[in-house]
Parts: sequence; structure tokens; C-alpha cells
Amino acid sequence: MVDIHTRREYFRVLHLVRIRSLILSAFLLLLQPISYGQQPNNGDLLNCSPVFKIVVLGSSTAFGTGATPIDSSFVNKYNNYIHTKNPQNTIINLATLSLTTYNVLCPTGYVPPPNRPWPPDPNRNITKALTYHPDAIIINLPTNDIALGIPQQESKDNYERTMALADSANIPVWVTTTQPRSTLSSQERIYLMEFRDWTYQRFGNKAIDFWTDVADPDGMINSFYSFGDGVHVNNNGHSLFYTRTMNERILDSLCLRFTVLPLRLINFNAQKQNNRVTLDWETENETDLAYFVIERSFDSRQWQTLSQVTAYNTPGKHDYAGADNHPAPGINFYRLKQIDQGGSFTYSRIVKVDLSKNLALSVSPNPATREVVVQSDKTITAMNLVDMNGKIVKQFTTSFTNRYLLTNIATGIYILKVQAGDSYQSAKLLIQ
Repeated sequence: MVDIHTRREYFRVLHLVRIRSLILSAFLLLLQPISYGQQPNNGDLLNCSPVFKIVVLGSSTAFGTGATPIDSSFVNKYNNYIHTKNPQNTIINLATLSLTTYNVLCPTGYVPPPNRPWPPDPNRNITKALTYHPDAIIINLPTNDIALGIPQQESKDNYERTMALADSANIPVWVTTTQPRSTLSSQERIYLMEFRDWTYQRFGNKAIDFWTDVADPDGMINSFYSFGDGVHVNNNGHSLFYTRTMNERILDSLCLRFTVLPLRLINFNAQKQNNRVTLDWETENETDLAYFVIERSFDSRQWQTLSQVTAYNTPGKHDYAGADNHPAPGINFYRLKQIDQGGSFTYSRIVKVDLSKNLALSVSPNPATREVVVQSDKTITAMNLVDMNGKIVKQFTTSFTNRYLLTNIATGIYILKVQAGDSYQSAKLLIQ
């Protein structure tokens, strides 16, 4: 006769094996690419016990403009969907009309640069989102920045402000791409496509495609998806956006974070130190953790292994350190691959270090009228004048006299971008 304690232990182990098998199967499915031209399979596959809260940050599309009735909007449809997984799951939608990255992605108290009349909205920005202690954040800011002439780099910087805060709180973020907009100029639609591509590059598998099929090749809204105002999508578009959001299997990702992470990664940092990059990270609650792999990338897509660090795998907090002794000029990206005893792994957030070499630059007079004198500590090899929309308005031929004519250039504020070999520097220039 089998002892009752032996039977209990047998069924406990069997239960654990079944759970691990389910998690592993779902994890492998998560790694499979989604073909957006197809219907979704079954959406999320795991039904784990936690109740999840997701905050949506965005503008009019996330608010529901174009959907008739508004219950047909992609956010409301996704809210209904997550309720089918667990009736207590929650979407908190902070989106409303006409918001920009300055309104939404900058924390409360941030002061925008001059001539940027879009202060953070304390009721709808990242600071407000974090007060809800969400399990995930979805950002949908498709076209307003470019329509209002906000330079792309400023928009990217605003995304980084939000990502820094979300990473510090250990909250994963999904970001939709830009969307087509028929009311913009051809150049502005090119900017939309450039920002779409940056979104793929920066956010990787957490970028949600809101462009393919919805956009015609010229960046205008395809008539099948157009609401008719040249800006928003109709019910067909919202349905497609909902499908692509569901196909991200966000709930599965959250379940996996909750159930199989072998540790809590408190922080992960990288910083420039002379001609090398030093990395450090801190963990706690390591369980069945085997080792870390430090990975590097030059484009945040293709990754290579730099080194491997054995884990302590003991209770309490632990500090680790590593280094990249041969970083490349320009931007280097880094991440940690955390591997447990069974071979399963998770990734940290991505951090970047800019090793671009700066110039010592002098620009005078500033403000300028007919000409400007540009001097640097190195021989200038290229110089462009860029407007506040990021468009190159003049490419200068380098001059040994360091004097450059400003004829036929409209008055306004510009950015002078200067290159000397592999060194770069920029300066703001006011032309009167």
C-alpha cells in the first residue's frame, strides 16, 4: 500500500511538471512571428491566476475617434477581450484628443523647451499612469507630433523619458507604430514612415504594427480603412488594430513574467568610461538561476555575446559587473540574457551608450543674417543646416576660411550639424 505522503508528493510533482510543460509550450508559441495578413489564432494561451491592469497612453485613435459606436474602438474591443480571460482584468484608458509626446510621455513637472506649447498633462501622462501601478503600458501616439512640426529627435527623447520611468518601475511597454495620415504633405508622410521604422528598431518585439495594410504606398490612409477625415481610421481600421494588439499576447507575456522569472532584476546600467563601457546590475530573489550573458548590438536588432557571468543563485541582493572593452564608435546597445538551471531565459531592458566623438564648435554671429563663421578644433568635412522639422535646407561646401553664406534662407531657428571625420556636433542657429 502506498503511503499517503508519497502519493501527495507524486501528485505535487506531476502538477508542477504539467505547469512547466504548459508554460514552455506557450513561451515557444510567443516566439513565433505573427503574420498580420492572417486572422489571429487563439490570442493569449495562458490563464494564470493574477489579475492584470493595463494603462493606455495616447491620443484620438486610442480615445476611439473613428469608431462607430465608440465601443468598436480598438481599446474598447481589447478591454472586452481581456475580460474574457479574467473578468477582473482592467484597461485604464488615459487617451484623449490632440495629445503629443510632450503632453503624454514627459513626467509631471517637466518644462518643455521654448516654443513648445505642450506641457505634460498631469491627468494623462506617464506620471499619472504609474500611479495606477499597472502591469503593462500601451502607447499609441500615431501622427500628432509630425503634424505639429515637432522634430523627430525630440519625440524620440520623450519616448526615452517614459521608458526610463517604466523601466525603473519594472513595467513592460508596448508601442504602436505611426499610422498613415492623408492630410499631411508628402515630406511629412515620409517622416511618418521614418518614425515607424524607428519604432520597430527601438521597441523590437514590443512594437505593434499599425501601418501595414492601413497605409497606401504614399503614406495616405487606404480607403477601406479611412474614416473620411484624412486622419483617423474607421471600424475596419480599429478592428485591425485590435487584432494586432491581441496577437501581441500581452497577457501571456505578463503570465510568464509572473510565473517563470528566476529573479527580480532591480536595475541594469551601462556607462561610458574613457574608451570602454562598464556595465553593472543588481538582483534579488534569485531562484534556480544559472548565469547571465551580456549581449551587445549596434542596431538593437542583431545581437552578439560579449561575456558570461555566473549567478550567485542565493537569497538576498547581489551586485554584478561587466565591461565592453572594445565598443564601436557611435551608439552601442546592451542587454542581459538571464538563463535558469533548466535552460529557460528572459531578457532585461535594453540600455544604450553613445560613444560619438564630439567637436569643440564655435558659431558666430548668432543670431546671423548673411553669413556665419563656423570654427572647430578639427577639420570640418561636412556641414548641414536643418530646420526644426528635421529637413535639410542647405548642404554647405566646406570652406578653408570658415565663412558660410546664408543667402535665400528664410528667417527662423535652425540646427547646424557639423562633422569632422567620425566626430559630430550640433548647434542652434537663429537666422534673422
